[in-house]
Amino acid sequence: MKCFIYFFLFFVIPVSVIAQEPTYEYGIITDAEWQLKSYEQNPDAGAVILSDVGTSRLEESGTLGLKLGYERSKRIKVLAKSGYSEGEVVIPYVREIEEVIKITATTYNMVDGKVVKTVVEPETIFEEQLNEFISVKKFAFPDVQIGSILEYSYEMTLPYEGKIKEWKFQNDIPTLYSEFNVINLPSTESYLVTQGIGRFDVEHNKIMDAWAGYENGGVEQAKKRGLLFNRDMIHRTYGLKNIP
Repeated sequence: MKCFIYFFLFFVIPVSVIAQEPTYEYGIITDAEWQLKSYEQNPDAGAVILSDVGTSRLEESGTLGLKLGYERSKRIKVLAKSGYSEGEVVIPYVREIEEVIKITATTYNMVDGKVVKTVVEPETIFEEQLNEFISVKKFAFPDVQIGSILEYSYEMTLPYEGKIKEWKFQNDIPTLYSEFNVINLPSTESYLVTQGIGRFDVEHNKIMDAWAGYENGGVEQAKKRGLLFNRDMIHRTYGLKNIP
């Protein structure tokens, strides 16, 4: 069964710490990631996702009062030629509603014991309109080889309408770690709905100051629209490991 996570604004999630999540930083490749040659649970896998980390946060918008910011960072290890297709990336979005920005992508290869980085140049990132509503950003990683590590990140902005984009923990290829963070959504008005997930490997919730990071003008707009209900905000982290 596919694993999804949905958020709607209904009622409280208790604040707790179940486990600590692994730490990932763009461009920092670990020795274990370089040494990975195959995936034990699926030896025929041509590639695996080393990490897939998403974050959704409530942000100030000068015209709308509040908007949702969405960030994603994904790291893939190519294990065989059958995994080369993972080097072709498509990022869909809803035209005139969502905006995809700050795309960064890098191919890492180990050559004679040294890491060689090849960056995806901005002029090689293309846009295509699929239909009246959906467009995509497309690019291909350069110099993909067996053993390559492919990493990309991007940001997206979209209107705040009381819920956030779904997060899919399970992908078409095995995933070693998938994590979703929700920041600055009202802690007293949040309800988590999951499908196909009995228990998270990582679940970490922390109360934050509701107005941290907001200018006074943005706060007043938010209050007028009734989108922030009190001074409690929350940073929630959910993670799953070794997803087939």
